[in-house]
Amino acid sequence: MGESDDYRRRREGLLAAEIVLKDQVERVAEMRRTLPLGRHVPDYVFREGAADLGQNDPADVADVALAALLTDGHDTLIVDHLMFGAADDGRAVRDVQHVS
Repeated sequence: MGESDDYRRRREGLLAAEIVLKDQVERVAEMRRTLPLGRHVPDYVFREGAADLGQNDPADVADVALAALLTDGHDTLIVDHLMFGAADDGRAVRDVQHVS
């Protein structure tokens, strides 16, 4: 009501284009869901140390597989990588990565 015939025609054309676009997005999403699994990537293994970074006993270090970290609904991983150089004074350079 109160709109011109030209506006109404263009608006109906836009609505038709939006419906076509939505249908195309749904077709592409279905294609993505039906893709076969891609390249197999071997499970990455992390070396996990003690929560207390002051502990340096090798007995406190364990291997943890990436697959073991992403189970039971846990699908987010934060990697906190500490790097030490041969001449470092014990302070760490911290590299934190968030993978989701």
